[in-house]
Amino acid sequence: MPIVSKKIVSKDQVKHIAQLANIPISESESQQLAKDFAQTLTVVDQLKTADVAELAGTHQVTGFKNITREDIVDESLSFTQEEALANAREQRDGYFLVPQVLNSEDK
Repeated sequence: MPIVSKKIVSKDQVKHIAQLANIPISESESQQLAKDFAQTLTVVDQLKTADVAELAGTHQVTGFKNITREDIVDESLSFTQEEALANAREQRDGYFLVPQVLNSEDK
């Protein structure tokens, strides 16, 4: 049975998110993504209503353990500053120069 969305996600919101992520999307993609996001939010709302009071908390299910090692720098694997910046589109004062992605109006 298809999920009937009760959440409203506008195509303008989708376009804004895509712009923040620097992902170009078309008008038709923004409309479809708005519908898809709304459906996803409806499913999340359904999950929120699940009775989990009797379930034990699960924090780790794989059995993997964090194994650490001493942090040793292998200079033979390191780039020089010049090598690191060799293919940079733009650089300034020894750093990569990239376009600004956050505006003062974004909060």
